[in-house]
Amino acid sequence: MRIPIRFRTLRRRATTVGLIGVVTLAGLVGWSRASSPPTVIHVLTTEPSFSDLVRQIGGGSVNVRTVNVTAGFSSSSTSQTPLADDLTWSNVIIQNGLGLDNQLASLEVAHPSTSRVLVTVSTLVPPAVNIPQLWYSPTAMDAVARRLNVVLRDLDPPRAAAFLANTQSFRASLGGYEDALVTFRRRYPSVTVSSIAPAATTLLDLTGVTNLVATSFTPTPPPTASALAQEESLLRTKPVRAFLFDPTAPGTVNGPLLGVAAANEVPVVAIYPSMPAGYDYETWMQAELAALVRAVTTGTSTPKF
Repeated sequence: MRIPIRFRTLRRRATTVGLIGVVTLAGLVGWSRASSPPTVIHVLTTEPSFSDLVRQIGGGSVNVRTVNVTAGFSSSSTSQTPLADDLTWSNVIIQNGLGLDNQLASLEVAHPSTSRVLVTVSTLVPPAVNIPQLWYSPTAMDAVARRLNVVLRDLDPPRAAAFLANTQSFRASLGGYEDALVTFRRRYPSVTVSSIAPAATTLLDLTGVTNLVATSFTPTPPPTASALAQEESLLRTKPVRAFLFDPTAPGTVNGPLLGVAAANEVPVVAIYPSMPAGYDYETWMQAELAALVRAVTTGTSTPKF
């Protein structure tokens, strides 16, 4: 009997230095490297996974906002021009690139600043990627961590040691996830699933899993009746050991297919496009992989986290 992977306990993260004062927003906007560094570094990101990484490395030295790239503003915005205000507020911006941050990128061009550091994740990794959601790639997140350490160190040299220690802790935790991926590939070399979750592409590549999906199936825009019928046929007739789906997709897409999977005893795994509440980045990735392991080894479903 195959034994599911035992995941490595995440290393305790280093404690970072606390806040040492308060500065005005006007002072932050006008800050440059020639003057004193800001007491708290304002970081704007376009994905909760990036925000979590910033908090892990920056600790109490950073204040983080996450832009909702669909709505066009962060949850902390209160004005009539929220995204522009988020931009003005920030000392550092971390964005995915690859077309996911176009509205913010346009504002950056319209409102350039020499005192704002821009980190575009797609420029930190090789261009051969299968999906634009780079936060699903441990290689990309490792690159972001290393770049962020340099950025924070340059902005606030007195806290460089804390930033470096936190970066090393994050990278060690990420190494545990990468080890689990290697173990999966070794133990389960011939697994076939069916995935309609675009964000699962990187996870499937990393695990070496074969994905059978209707050729014309696209969750956005909604799939055609023909594509749905093809996907239902795959779940009924092919040797599929798990069905991976996006729990944030409309019920009109997920509902019928989840019903077919249940009727044919195919376990389901929820693959979230962004980090759900209650997780940090590493534990989320571990949870997604653990859910896939349970599905292919014991037939256990994980329809939500």
